[in-house]
Amino acid sequence: MNLIHTFEFTVISILYLFTIIQTMNLVYGNGEYRRKYVTVFLVYLISGIVCSWFRNHDKPVIFLTATICYYAFLLICILSIFKSKKLWSVYISVIVLILDSIFQSIGCILIDLFVQDFDRATVLNFSSMIFNIVVLILLRFLQKNHQNQIRNSIRLLPKRLYILILIVLVFIGELCGNMAVESSELFFDNKINSFLTVLTIMAFLTIIISFVFSSISRQYYESILGIMEKQMVGQVEHYQKINKLTDDLREFRHDYKNHMICLQATLEKRQLDEALDYVKSITKQEIIDANKFSSGNQIADSILSEKSESAANIGTQIQFSGFISDEIPAVDLCTMLSNALDNAIEACEKLSLTDSAVITVKCAVVQNVQVIKLSNPNPDNKNSTETSKLDKDNHGFGLYNIRRTVEKLGGEMRIPKQFPEFVLELEFPIK
Repeated sequence: MNLIHTFEFTVISILYLFTIIQTMNLVYGNGEYRRKYVTVFLVYLISGIVCSWFRNHDKPVIFLTATICYYAFLLICILSIFKSKKLWSVYISVIVLILDSIFQSIGCILIDLFVQDFDRATVLNFSSMIFNIVVLILLRFLQKNHQNQIRNSIRLLPKRLYILILIVLVFIGELCGNMAVESSELFFDNKINSFLTVLTIMAFLTIIISFVFSSISRQYYESILGIMEKQMVGQVEHYQKINKLTDDLREFRHDYKNHMICLQATLEKRQLDEALDYVKSITKQEIIDANKFSSGNQIADSILSEKSESAANIGTQIQFSGFISDEIPAVDLCTMLSNALDNAIEACEKLSLTDSAVITVKCAVVQNVQVIKLSNPNPDNKNSTETSKLDKDNHGFGLYNIRRTVEKLGGEMRIPKQFPEFVLELEFPIK
C-alpha cells in the first residue's frame, strides 16, 4: 500500500509543479527555461518520493525533514524558472499549496459524512489530483480566452489585498485541517455541524472571490474617473483658449479700421520694416498656435493640444495627421487617446536630453472603420506595457483601459512592434 501511495504522491508532485508554472505563466508570462533545470526537476521528484515513502515512518523527525526538503526543492524549482519574479513565485506557490490542502481536507470531511472507515491517505491524494487537474483545465481555458484580462486585473489589486487573501486562506486551511483529522480526534462530533461548517467555509471563499472582483472593478472605474477628471480640466483649458481667441478677434475687428490707417501711413512712408513689425504685432502668433490641431473631432483636438503642451515640457513633439470621426463617444475617445499619449510621453521622458523625441499619431477612417496608429521611441528593449512609475497601484493599466474600450466598441488593439519604436494600433467600427 505504501508503494501505491508513493506513486500517487509522485503524480501529485508533477501536478503541483505544472499547476504553479501554468499559474505564473497566466499571470506574468513564460518563465526563463534552461536545460540545467531538468536536474532540478529530477531532484524535486526524488524529494517527493522520499517524502511520500517516509510519511508513515515511526519517527516524525524523518517525515518532517523529508517534507521540508520536498517543499524547499519545489520552491527552488519555481524560483529557478521565474528568476525575475521571485516574490510572486513564492506567493503563488504558497497559495496553490494552501488551496490544495483545503481541497484535500474538504474531501476527507465529505467522505467521513457517509463512510466511517476509509483510507485517509488515498482520499487526500485523490482529492489533490482532482484539484490540480481541474485547476490546470481552468488555467488552460483562461490562457486561451482571457489571458490579457487576467494579467491586467491582477495589476489592479492593491498589495494589502494579497496579504489579506493569504491570511484568510491560512486560517481556513487550519480550520479544515482540524475538521479533517481522524474520526476519533474530530472536534465536531455532530456531522450536521461539520457539514454546515464546510458550507460556511465555501461561502467565505465565495465572499473573498467576490471581494477580489469588486476591488478590481473599483480600481478600474477609479482609474477611468481620474482620466475623465484630467480630460475635463484639459477641455476647460481648451475652451478657455477658444474664448480668448474669440475675444482677441473681436478686439482686432473693433480696431481693424485704425490698424489699417496706421499700416497705410507706414507703407506710404515706405517704412517696410516698421510695417512688417506692425503686422506681426497685430496678428499675434499665439492665436495661430492655439488651433494647431485639426482632426475633424473637437474632443480629439482638445486632447492633442493638452498632451502637446505636456510633451513640449520634456522636449517632445506630437505630430498628427489624418482624420478622427466625430461619431466616436467622447468618453471612449478620451480613454483611448489620452492613455495612449500619456504612455508615449512617459516613454519619451526616459530619453536623454540630446535625443529628439517625436510622437507620431496617424488616423484615418476606412470603410466605416476608425484606424488610429500611434508610435513613439522606446529607449530600452523592455516590455513597454508595464509602467515605470513608482505608484504602480494607481498606474500601469492604461493599455488595459484602451484594450477594454476598443473591444467594447467591437474593435481590436494590436502592438506590432515594441523596440526600438513602440507602435500601438487601434481599429474599431464607426456606427
